[in-house]
Amino acid sequence: MLRHLERIADPADLPVVIAAIAGRRVFIPRTPTRGNIFCRALGADKGIELVRRLNADEPYGCEIDVPLAETGAAEIRRRMIRQGIIESSKNGINTTDTAMKLGITRRRVQQLRRQLIDEGTLSEEDARRSGNGRCKSDRPK
Repeated sequence: MLRHLERIADPADLPVVIAAIAGRRVFIPRTPTRGNIFCRALGADKGIELVRRLNADEPYGCEIDVPLAETGAAEIRRRMIRQGIIESSKNGINTTDTAMKLGITRRRVQQLRRQLIDEGTLSEEDARRSGNGRCKSDRPK
């Protein structure tokens, strides 16, 4: 799908289009409207033109699945999560709050924190600063 999109879309618009559809199933209507995802991402004129080109051979429109891996979005998300864990650890934010902020599990925060320590990216001291990951109300009295 992306190779086809790369041939059809304006190279300057491609990153915007990919960001709009990455990780989604998108219906491309036969008759483009101003409300479709491409029009919202690129503006009405460019979006309608792109939909027309994508549907040139489709009599009824088509549905496409665009995986995150093809767009590079998954790698970007992984880097953002790692950076978020580093910043949270340095600022003393606990595991639970870090997990909620980043949209991942507490266990994954702990795994990544250990991995960052092993790599030398995060110091033991910074990791300790974030505490044991319990909320204040969960702490034993």
